[in-house]
Amino acid sequence: MKPLQVRAHAKVNLTLEVLGRRTDGFHEVASIMQTISLSDELSFEPASELVLTCDSRSLENPNNLVLQAARLLQRRFALGKGACIHLKKGIPLAAGLGGGSSDAAATIWALNQVWGLHRPSEELAAFAGELGADVPFLLTGGACLAEGRGDCLTHVPNPPETWLVVALPDLDIPNKTAEMYRRLPSSAWTRGEATRNLRRRLEHGDPLRESALFNVFTNLSADVFPEVGTCRSALLEAAWARPVLAGAGPALFIMVADQEQGLSVAGALRGPGVECWVTRTVPTAREEFS
Repeated sequence: MKPLQVRAHAKVNLTLEVLGRRTDGFHEVASIMQTISLSDELSFEPASELVLTCDSRSLENPNNLVLQAARLLQRRFALGKGACIHLKKGIPLAAGLGGGSSDAAATIWALNQVWGLHRPSEELAAFAGELGADVPFLLTGGACLAEGRGDCLTHVPNPPETWLVVALPDLDIPNKTAEMYRRLPSSAWTRGEATRNLRRRLEHGDPLRESALFNVFTNLSADVFPEVGTCRSALLEAAWARPVLAGAGPALFIMVADQEQGLSVAGALRGPGVECWVTRTVPTAREEFS
């Protein structure tokens, strides 16, 4: 059998608002997520056991979400089947771009085919959230409204293709997401207006506008972590565009007019301490290739 080869796309949060704290200790959020062309590549073929190889050897460990997703699928359907899986990383690690979650979603989707399970996507999404809040969304991708803890999903129309520059400062934040929520003051909580406004724009078929983008953690991250603040200032200087944090960061992104402008901005930014990618919005979380 020829290996099934899949690209797993990253995501950004076009909006991310915290509305308050829930009785279960989590935070109530409102967000519109969007998949982008920046991607990892995975290949799958049947085998007698589960084996993961990766171009980054440090990721060849039992805690990798790819293996966790495969084992979850095995447990759910009492399978003794295995697979040889190879992961080629293109999405930076722990950047707020959902790379691990996208890999997990691609694994569930691909092994559903490779193992001949033929389970409907709704059934897969029902348990994919055990691996992370973004995983059910990344089974399909596109544009999606996330509410509740981020687990109540409603697909919304995709925006017209939009080019972005993603910039990542050289920064590792231990327990990043929990740390950002811990540091966020209640005065930064909102009522979901930015998310509702962007949803209306998408439903009307309007293009994305810089003014419609919002992430409650953008200012906090820049204030608390100097590397993020420096990267943000560099983006402002290079493109005169307002940077927005990707998820809980530390990556930032800006909108640009087209690929040419994106390449120019990225070229000006790249250097010690900053990585850059030119990417665009895409209507799916993954695509097959050969």
